Amino acid sequence: MWQILCVVALCGLHSVQCVQLTPSQAVFTKPQGSTLQVNCSSKYSIEWKKTSGPNQGLPIREPTVATVNGANDNMSTLTLHNLEPTDSGNYRCMDDKDGDGVFLLQVLTVTHQEVQYEHLKDVMLEFVIEGHDNTEFTYKWKKGDLSVADIKVEGKQAYVEHENGSLEIKHPPRSFAGEYTCVVTYMEGAEARRIEIPVKYYATPKVIPFDKSKNLVQDEVLVIECRVLGYPKPKVTWYKEEKPIMEGEDNRYKFLTADTYNGEPMENAKLQLDSVDFDDGGKYICKATYLEKWPQFNSTQEILVRVKDKLAALWPFLGIVAEVVILCTIIFIYEKKRNKDAAEDEDPNQDGAAPEKKSEGVRHRGSANNPRA
Repeated sequence: MWQILCVVALCGLHSVQCVQLTPSQAVFTKPQGSTLQVNCSSKYSIEWKKTSGPNQGLPIREPTVATVNGANDNMSTLTLHNLEPTDSGNYRCMDDKDGDGVFLLQVLTVTHQEVQYEHLKDVMLEFVIEGHDNTEFTYKWKKGDLSVADIKVEGKQAYVEHENGSLEIKHPPRSFAGEYTCVVTYMEGAEARRIEIPVKYYATPKVIPFDKSKNLVQDEVLVIECRVLGYPKPKVTWYKEEKPIMEGEDNRYKFLTADTYNGEPMENAKLQLDSVDFDDGGKYICKATYLEKWPQFNSTQEILVRVKDKLAALWPFLGIVAEVVILCTIIFIYEKKRNKDAAEDEDPNQDGAAPEKKSEGVRHRGSANNPRA
C-alpha cells in the first residue's frame, strides 16, 4: 500500500483578525514519508493543536514549531517530517484573540495487486487511488527511464495506456517483467503536482538455453555465460555434476559479472576456469533461484564439457603419415620383388641346361626325318 497526504487550509470565520496561513492554496498533497510545512502568522500569540482525526486531542506527533515574535506580526512554522496516515485530521493555528486557521489533513491511499507473468498472456497493471474528492489525474507509464509509448515489439505497440490509469500489455514476453512506474499529475490550486506510483510485474526465473556441449583442448580456458530472465533479479549458482562450485575452489574457478540480465549486469553470471585439464570435463549446471519471494521456483540449464589431449589434433595427421609410409613400403617391396622375378625369367641358365652349340665344319647325315641328309 502506498499513501499520499492531502491538506486543506481554511481560515476561521469568527475572528475579526483572521490568522494568515501560507502557502495560500487550499490543498496540499504530499506522499507518505515526505515533509509538510505550513506557516501561520498573527499579531497575537500563536498555538498549534490537532482537533480531529487519529490521536485527536493528543500532542502533535513530533512537530517542529519555530515561532518568531515580531513587532507587528508573529510567525509560527509547523513542520511534520515523515508524514504517516495517522497524521490525518484537523489542525488549528490559534491566536489568543480567538483567531484561527484550520488544516484538514487527509490521507490518499494507493493500492494495487501483485501481477505475475504467464506465457504470452495479456496482463493489466492497475492501481486505485482513494480518499480524494473528484480530483482529476493524468497518467503516464514508464519502465525504467523509458516511456512505454516508445517500446515496440516487431514494430508494433506493445502497451496500451487507458484513461483510468491502468496499463495493458499485449502478449508480453518474459523479458517485459520488472518494475513499472506510473507518473500521476494533478493540479493543486494553480500548481501542477506529480506523484510516482511503482507497480511490480513479477516473473519466475528462467535460464535461457545455451549449447548442450563444448569441446576444449587441454590448457584452454573454459568460459560459460548464464543468461537469465525473471523479476525480481534471480541469483545464479553453479554446479558440477550436481555438486555446488565454490568460488576460489582450488584457486581455479572464477565467478564474474556479465551483462546477461536483459542487458544489465548480473553477479556470478559468468563461470571461468583457466587451463582446463582432463578432470575438468563433465556436466556443468547454471541454476537461477529467488531466495526471498519464491524460493520454491528455479530454472536450470546444463552443458557437457569435454577436454581433449593437447596432441589430439596431431594424431590424425600422424595416422595419415603412417599410412603413407606403410603404403610406400609395400609398394617398394612389391616393385623390388617384381623386378627380381623379371630378371630371373630372362636368365637362360636359370634351369641349369647348357646352351646348344653349332659344330663348325661337320656335315650331318640325313635321316628319315632329315631329307637333306
